[in-house]
This record gives sequence, C-alpha cells and structure tokens, in this order.
Amino acid sequence: MLTNNLNEDVGFGEAFQVPSLLGISARAPFMHDGCAKTLRDRFDPACGGDRHGDVSALAPAQLDELLAYLESL
Repeated sequence: MLTNNLNEDVGFGEAFQVPSLLGISARAPFMHDGCAKTLRDRFDPACGGDRHGDVSALAPAQLDELLAYLESL
C-alpha cells in the first residue's frame, strides 16, 4: 500500500496517520492543514518543511522527476 501504517508526530504535538501514496495525485489538498494545494506545493519549505523528508538538495529537474513518480502511483 506504499505506507508504513504508523501514526507520526511531525512536530505539532499530535500524531497523524501516514497515508498510502497510491493515488496521491488525486487527493489534494495535502498535509494535515491543507497548506499544499498541489503536490509541488507540498515540497515548499513553508508547507511542512523538512519534517516529511528533506528535498532541499534536489535540483529542479530531480524534483520534477519525483513529482512525476508520485503522480504515476
């Protein structure tokens, strides 16, 4: 199911269920507070920061590839 099925505290003092990545591109908005209107927005430092994985070292083309992969699930 492409999830670890755990509840994780991502720095807000409350644990959230880790969702499956299957069909993720059809489930906007993203994040517990809806701050990411698109998958690309999810990787904006203002929306979740690095609490869900640090992608700051990715080149723009690599981020595009990651988004294409996620959208293919």
